[in-house]
Amino acid sequence: MLPHMASRRTSKKRRSAKSGSGRKRPWTDEERRFVRQNLGKLTHAEIGEKIGRSKAAVQNESSRLNRERREKERAAEAPTPTSPEELRERIKALSKRIKALRGGELKRRIVKLEKRVAKRR
Repeated sequence: MLPHMASRRTSKKRRSAKSGSGRKRPWTDEERRFVRQNLGKLTHAEIGEKIGRSKAAVQNESSRLNRERREKERAAEAPTPTSPEELRERIKALSKRIKALRGGELKRRIVKLEKRVAKRR
C-alpha cells in the first residue's frame, strides 16, 4: 500500500473520532435509575455491561449524578432567606460568629479537638 493511502485512512479515522461518529447517545431515565440503584453494589464495568455503556461512560454519569445530588442537598440545607429581615438576621449572626472566631474561640476549639485526638491514640 502506498504511504499516501495510509495517511488518508488515518485522517478519515481522526475525522470520524472528532465528530463523534454517532456512537454517543443520550442517557435514558431508565439507565440513570439503574446506575443510581446499583452504585456501590456493582462495579462501573458491570453496570456498563448491563446497560450497554462503557466503564468510562458509567463513571462519568455517576459523577454527574452525585454532583447533582450534592447540589440538591446543599440547597435544602441552606434555604434562601424569605425576607430582608431574615437576611439581616443571618448576616448579623455570621458577623458575630466571625468576631468570636477571630477573638480566640477558634484556637480554643483547635486545642480541644487536639486533646480529643490525643486521648484516642
